[in-house]
Amino acid sequence: MDTYEWYLFFHIAGAFLLLAATGATTGAGIALGQTKRANTALMLLNIMRISELAVRSAGAIVVFVFGLLLVGEVDAYEISDAWITAAMTILIVALAVDHGFLMRRLSGSRKLAAELGDAPVSDELESRMKDPVTAIVGVALDLSFFVILWLMIAKPGA
Repeated sequence: MDTYEWYLFFHIAGAFLLLAATGATTGAGIALGQTKRANTALMLLNIMRISELAVRSAGAIVVFVFGLLLVGEVDAYEISDAWITAAMTILIVALAVDHGFLMRRLSGSRKLAAELGDAPVSDELESRMKDPVTAIVGVALDLSFFVILWLMIAKPGA
């Protein structure tokens, strides 16, 4: 394999990590809204935390680094191309919202669930778990990663 193929391989592998984190976090979030035990909520919140902090962060770094390397390797594209700039911007904004907003909200829920132990979910924890703002932000993040995927596949304007 030549350099281009290696860069492309790792870029796509990073995209799979991003999508895997999206699936794991979304699935855990849906299950979280249905749980009745605090220890189950804590386990789901921990899955979401690991998925976001480890898998999504690693995927984003790999996608970003190897995406930049790919642009440098291929003469047909420039970083200033609208679809590349849009994808990078969406990725950076999504990560900022994810780590700056969503993870902070989930951290408070994790602390509360840990304090409850094996008890039933309290009203406060249930309120946090079913918070519509958190759910809307989560859906928006999911959609943003699919928009990035579409931009990378369709390459509009290229």
